[in-house]
Amino acid sequence: YALYNQYVACGGEAASGTVIGTCTVESATAYNTAYNSAAALIEAKNSTDDEYNDARTTLAEAFDALEYNGGLCKIRSAYTGGYSENKLVYVDAMNNPYFEQATDETLSKYVWEFVPVEGGYHLKSLHTQSYVTAAGWGELVVLGEEAAAKLVTVDFLDKENGIVRLNVAGGYPLHAQNSGSKLVGYTGGLGTASAWYVEKVEDAEENIRYSVSLGADESGSGKAYSTLYL
Repeated sequence: YALYNQYVACGGEAASGTVIGTCTVESATAYNTAYNSAAALIEAKNSTDDEYNDARTTLAEAFDALEYNGGLCKIRSAYTGGYSENKLVYVDAMNNPYFEQATDETLSKYVWEFVPVEGGYHLKSLHTQSYVTAAGWGELVVLGEEAAAKLVTVDFLDKENGIVRLNVAGGYPLHAQNSGSKLVGYTGGLGTASAWYVEKVEDAEENIRYSVSLGADESGSGKAYSTLYL
């Protein structure tokens, strides 16, 4: 029964495949192996107590060891029924992070890169190439140069459904604040605006676009000019 309960609690292969989809190959493989072994023992119903107990322990450890893999992602609020529900974190023209209901999710301002570093990640805006450098209590999260990037770690609040909290070293977890749709540093857990989905961007070259704004010149000619710098 202990093995069966652990098997149910771990939620099946969706925990490292369909739902989260961004775990390291090593941790996902170890988890799937442990899960399939547990399933085989439960189905066979002819193993010893020690075999059941060992499988339960292995499955629990593999589940806890699932590691986030990084890469290009969107950060979507997991706060259901609240002001930030289904909204994405983005960077505005002044390099400040906010959240909003996206009208076009392919725009680069919604895309973030989790850059693996020792102990966690640096969180980088693909749009402005800036890094999260500060997350003070109730204050707007600050983006800046790579040299000042803060370590970001990922806490799984609900592994079965892929809900995480993003902690900033020396600061507070990223939080969607109602006032002004600001991304701030604040505490919270599952069921709060500090809970997020991290959704991997597949086929980035085809599914990410950069927007360019055109404005008519002041001469009244009706012509519009813009510059694209790559």
